Amino acid sequence: MAKVTARGLLDFISKLGPGNEAIVVSVDNADPEDHLTEEEQKLVRDELANKVGGRFDYILLRDPDSSEFEGDSD
Repeated sequence: MAKVTARGLLDFISKLGPGNEAIVVSVDNADPEDHLTEEEQKLVRDELANKVGGRFDYILLRDPDSSEFEGDSD
């Protein structure tokens, strides 16, 4: 399970310099109890795109025992 903060990600992005272009930062299995808000994700995404033309992907951890389609019916 990944635990990151918006501040930590923004600090990382601020240290990127020449030669760092089109970087992809991907957080998979983020802690659903302590996750980034939509606003924080947008801020990180925008900062990374503006600084180095990068991309930020953020995916919450899914319960392996629950179905992605649970509750859906025809």
